[in-house]
Amino acid sequence: GEKPHTQRLNKFPSLIFFFSKKPTTTKIQMIQEEDTILPLNRRRGLRHVRNHIIMSLGFFGLFFSFGATQNLLSSILVNNAKLGYWSGATIYIFFVAGSLFVGSGVVSFATPKWSMVIGAITYVGFIGGNLDPKWPVLIPLAGLLGIGASILWTAQGTYMTAASVNYSSDSNQPPKSAMGLFNGIFFFMFQLSVVLGNLVAAFVLGKKGNHTTTLFIVFLIIAGLGNVVFLFLPKESVVETDVLEERPSALRRALQAIILIADMKMFLLIPLLFYSGLEQGFIFGDYTAHVITPILGKGEIGYVMAVFAGVDAASSFLVGKSADIVGRRILVWLGFFAQLIFFAFWLFWDNFFGINDSDSPIDNDLLKDRFPWIIYLMAGVFGLGDAIWNTLIGTLLSVFFTEKSEGAFANLKIWQSLGFFVSFLWGPLIEIFATKMYLVGACLFIAFISLSILDTFVISLNSSDNV
Repeated sequence: GEKPHTQRLNKFPSLIFFFSKKPTTTKIQMIQEEDTILPLNRRRGLRHVRNHIIMSLGFFGLFFSFGATQNLLSSILVNNAKLGYWSGATIYIFFVAGSLFVGSGVVSFATPKWSMVIGAITYVGFIGGNLDPKWPVLIPLAGLLGIGASILWTAQGTYMTAASVNYSSDSNQPPKSAMGLFNGIFFFMFQLSVVLGNLVAAFVLGKKGNHTTTLFIVFLIIAGLGNVVFLFLPKESVVETDVLEERPSALRRALQAIILIADMKMFLLIPLLFYSGLEQGFIFGDYTAHVITPILGKGEIGYVMAVFAGVDAASSFLVGKSADIVGRRILVWLGFFAQLIFFAFWLFWDNFFGINDSDSPIDNDLLKDRFPWIIYLMAGVFGLGDAIWNTLIGTLLSVFFTEKSEGAFANLKIWQSLGFFVSFLWGPLIEIFATKMYLVGACLFIAFISLSILDTFVISLNSSDNV
């Protein structure tokens, strides 16, 4: 057989041809040049990883503050809880409109870097508005945040795609592997920011006295620092332009989303897309307002929601790793039963002991004094289900709509945001917690039945083809 060094030289036929005319250049010199090129490519690849980490740090600061703020909307505005709910509803209805008609246009004009700066400013403004929350201030700021969020997340997707493509090219890594690495880095830091933000909120609010203003000043500073990080974001070469040029216009994207609803696979996935937004809005708004605050106090909101976010993050990682081993069908059942247990337990407790019911023979002191851990446990159980739905949705859309991914993910934004909107909208209109649980639980059943029909009659959930 060939000698080892000859095998290595065959990877570079152009170099062999070039140096064959120059007998003074040895094969050893060529091998040395190859060994120099490979580390150089690795260094170039690491540059894109560094850029991606800088972007992720900006999101870390922003969602360290906003993630905890969102959890507190329905609970911390004691004098006007409706304002908290409806500011949340305003955010998500404007996010739907912005995702369809604003985000891509702004990113194309301003570049991803400056689009992130623009989008982050709206988050900082909304967090600052909570220092002295009033209807004429917070609702307009919520609307601006919804538009800003559509710009921010479009820019994030564009920049991350560009960075991963450049990394793949420079380091000779498969594109899918590079995208998996960059997604993993980003969402690890994103989930970590939410956990830590909630812990800080719990620490500050847990002190004696009213420290709400102090908390939002801290959040305002950290969110502002996150925005400053975006100012130092390096450009990701010409690939950014390529990604933006491939993105369809707002009208075309809206039409793609609407037309795709006629596809039976998408039609049967819509209940799950809607439910994924509804159940997140429920845990952020209703669980904090009806269970955590009145029983444990607002100082515990951050700790409970940190458990939720922590279990969600860990489960997302495990679900992503195990999906190919156990199959997606098993995960659907696991997610369904996890959140079914949550609703069944609290409906049972409400029926026999009452939740926030002054006429109940056994009041909230039973949970507060003897079983406070149940509130944390149920938040974790709910987080397991949420992780499964979010991970599963991304996988199914990627597999089932490989050639129509833009329309598929546009549907995800629309229906998931509508789920958030409905959850925050009915928050102040429906005062009975059990009624909300019945409604969200009913949507869980509809989503599960719809997935079962999809799996049985249309296409297997375990399928790797988009037929």
